[in-house]
Amino acid sequence: MKNQIRIQVKGRVQGVFYRNYTQEFALNLGIKGKVRNLKNGDVEIFAQAEKEQLESLIDWTKKGSPLSKVTDVNFEELDLTSLVWTEFFVEQGKY
Repeated sequence: MKNQIRIQVKGRVQGVFYRNYTQEFALNLGIKGKVRNLKNGDVEIFAQAEKEQLESLIDWTKKGSPLSKVTDVNFEELDLTSLVWTEFFVEQGKY
């Protein structure tokens, strides 16, 4: 059964290709959703997949891209009907 989560990643995660590496990791696992920068310097991820895939994504976000320095990762489960993704993409801009 598919699940949906929202992840917020803190630390040096902007300007270090964090979103691109997240997209590549998610696509390799078949995860749908998006990743975007937030105005406060964090990165936010919305992801839909099976529980095991999402657990792998959460574990990966704690390490991140080679140049990133993650200090904290928070996640919450969301109602699957709230958003439905057909791909995993990098959203440009800051929100």
